[in-house]
Amino acid sequence: MVVIEHFHPRSGSPRTGKWKSSQCRAASGATSHESSRTAWSNLLLSCDGSGPHGARTCDSKKGGSDICSRFANPKTTHLDRLVDIGRDGRARPVDSLPPGADAVVDSELNLNAEFLCEARRSYFAVQLREYNKAKTRHRGLSSVQKQILVNRFRERASRPGTPHPSVLLAVANSIEAKI
Repeated sequence: MVVIEHFHPRSGSPRTGKWKSSQCRAASGATSHESSRTAWSNLLLSCDGSGPHGARTCDSKKGGSDICSRFANPKTTHLDRLVDIGRDGRARPVDSLPPGADAVVDSELNLNAEFLCEARRSYFAVQLREYNKAKTRHRGLSSVQKQILVNRFRERASRPGTPHPSVLLAVANSIEAKI
């Protein structure tokens, strides 16, 4: 299930119109705390955060937490990605995020819940097998062939509804590093 997540939280101080932090004004792209509730740049699609055995992730874990000073809004940042996925399935914030981004990933969003890491780890292995089959089938891959595969992984990651697009991008990045 998909829900709407507010990067800058809807809670805060609507009576006074003040932001929880100065970073939230810029990160939300809204002119006021009140307008941030419907500002397109502040609205993100998110999983509903329901995991097995009552585990909470994403939107349901974050709730009204203010992460504006420790993370980046994907809609207002210049970065092409905010996390990298390792072969172990763990999500790690990219180096250019502010201090405290690792706590947002681990604690505020719980993106490294074991069930998420296991799903990513399995999907990563499947994608690497696909890459290795292509290598075997062609008795090795030229730089051009590797780039074609990288482009295919990235294109698949951009399709709506694709499972684990961040894993596909991580696989593409690992192949590209070998070119």
